[in-house]
Amino acid sequence: MVDRVYLDWNATAPPSPEAVEAVARAMREEWGNASSLHEEGRRASAAAEGARQILADWTRSRAIEWILTSGGTESIHAAVLGCARARGGRRRLVISAGEHSCTLGVARILEEEGWEVVRVGLRADGTWDPDEVLEACDPSTTALASLIWANNETGAVSDAPAVATELRRRRVPLHLDAVQCFGRIPVDLSSLPAAMVSLSAHKFGAPKGIGALFVRQGTPWTRWMQGGNQERSRRGGTVNGPGAAGMAIAATLASRWDWTEALQARDELERLILASIPRARIVAADAARLPNTSCVVVPGADSATLLDRLDARGFAVASGSACTTGIAEPSHVLVAMGIPDHEAHATLRISMGPTTRREDLRRFLPVLVQETSLVRSRSTNSFPPQ
Repeated sequence: MVDRVYLDWNATAPPSPEAVEAVARAMREEWGNASSLHEEGRRASAAAEGARQILADWTRSRAIEWILTSGGTESIHAAVLGCARARGGRRRLVISAGEHSCTLGVARILEEEGWEVVRVGLRADGTWDPDEVLEACDPSTTALASLIWANNETGAVSDAPAVATELRRRRVPLHLDAVQCFGRIPVDLSSLPAAMVSLSAHKFGAPKGIGALFVRQGTPWTRWMQGGNQERSRRGGTVNGPGAAGMAIAATLASRWDWTEALQARDELERLILASIPRARIVAADAARLPNTSCVVVPGADSATLLDRLDARGFAVASGSACTTGIAEPSHVLVAMGIPDHEAHATLRISMGPTTRREDLRRFLPVLVQETSLVRSRSTNSFPPQ
């Protein structure tokens, strides 16, 4: 049995034992329908309300402003479609070229309905430019802006506060995809005037299938999913009480995470990678970044092949390409940053968590160096012409 090291926290965090136990306890004791008026229903409703209150305390907001969802994708779709359909004649959506695929997907839905979608570019450091966002947000035509705050591939953190205040002044609602932020950087909604914020709880140790959407009171927004009157008539669908119980525990634990050691370990790993692997470089190195994320270009080493070899050696990492129907396409995020296709196909994402040990990274480095050398040596086109 290989002693595995998990370095793909941006895809999902390992569920915390405490959250797993909270889910199991809720399934035993709080399994009722939260919409029911009897004791069993009240217990389930209390679990959901407790989760909303913990999110509110964590972000300095109000529990009534949080809607429980099935995860990040639903939260993002609900935010964009709900606001878009509440904004009357305004039919412009502003996003960035570095959005998660679910935001790009909902943008295509609106384009097919005749909307104008403005995609602001990414700078070389992986962040979007606040000035470009504001230039695109004409108050007379823009229904909303939906922007990724911290990029899931590069870890680059864009300057959300720089646009949030001005967009609020212009009365253009701002939705932030903050899925990668919770537990990693402060999310203080008392000082950050975003209209909507999306969250996916499995990114910080809760079970999959539970998330939340913050909708600030007064934001023009209407429910996007019909079929029920749950969540104060803002969402249809039976409330996931056990998931909410797990999210509540995971959020409490994540709010206490200390990233100091992990940040130091990440920076040390990056220094050693640059010193040990010729021509390697760190993507978004000049940007503010999540403390747990390293995106590394290793020219001449196909990332899919390298990922498979590392996996066989016991190390779980991610690549810079997304496979669709068997065809590997370079990451749209890396391409938007100006990274050539051959380098985008030679990129690894290493993402850590608070339980990642320096010993794990010290074991990882020589294996990465060895496997990179082997993959390069077997490539017929290791170093494309300059």
